[in-house]
Amino acid sequence: MLDFLNCWAIENEPLINLGKALIPVLITIFAVCIGYQQYKTNRRKLKLDLFDKRFVIFQAAKDFVIGVIDFSSFDKEKQNVFLIQTRGSQFVFGDDIKDYIDEIWDKFVDLEVWKNDEDSSTHSSEQNAHLKWFNAQLHTMDKKFESYLKLKH
Repeated sequence: MLDFLNCWAIENEPLINLGKALIPVLITIFAVCIGYQQYKTNRRKLKLDLFDKRFVIFQAAKDFVIGVIDFSSFDKEKQNVFLIQTRGSQFVFGDDIKDYIDEIWDKFVDLEVWKNDEDSSTHSSEQNAHLKWFNAQLHTMDKKFESYLKLKH
């Protein structure tokens, strides 16, 4: 029996050497697969962690826009809530969303200034344009935030 194994080993030495050479390659492929799976898992976790932070900002912006449309003015507390909840948006969103939040605030400030102006009739067309802009945001806001809030790829 031992002779048979020795004879088989000698005859199949190239095959055995090939097997020995493939073992490190297979281990490397296996390690790369595991590493890739860990990478994908970490990316999903990061996206989920960012979602929580991003959604708070999205909801604050949406609530603020709805409030502007419904009331056309806010007390200082509601203004502060918006400013606090959207603070840091440049760190979890791209510049496009940061600029959009700034635009929401700027247009709101314009409305407040015009509202407190003694001669508000001179700004009535601008006020109407701003209020129409805020109304339009209810339809476009979801689209602006969508790429940041989607959890699927």
